[in-house]
Amino acid sequence: IFYQNADNSIQSAGISGPFTVGTFEGSSLLVPANEVLRGTPIAATTLGNAFQGIRVYFVSPNYTLSEYVWTGTSWVGGPSCNSCITTNQFAVQPGSTVMYAMGNAAGS
Repeated sequence: IFYQNADNSIQSAGISGPFTVGTFEGSSLLVPANEVLRGTPIAATTLGNAFQGIRVYFVSPNYTLSEYVWTGTSWVGGPSCNSCITTNQFAVQPGSTVMYAMGNAAGS
């Protein structure tokens, strides 16, 4: 689960199973607060099994589409990530409240 924390950062939370029987395993910082627009919509995709090709999308404070990517061993993202969509500087309309993401395995 990805959510925006009260400090503006984006957190990743782990659950051990389905919500009806699973337990909260913990949460960790994914995106520092200075990279995230307050109230940003968040979208996530995955390719393959549940833990391959995870991509998390959000809006940065300068209203550009930003991305963090799970490489299989660690997260990469932020302004210095050359392989992330962030470097394309796609503008986001201020006030946008909805975001969705779709993956295409053939296009990856």
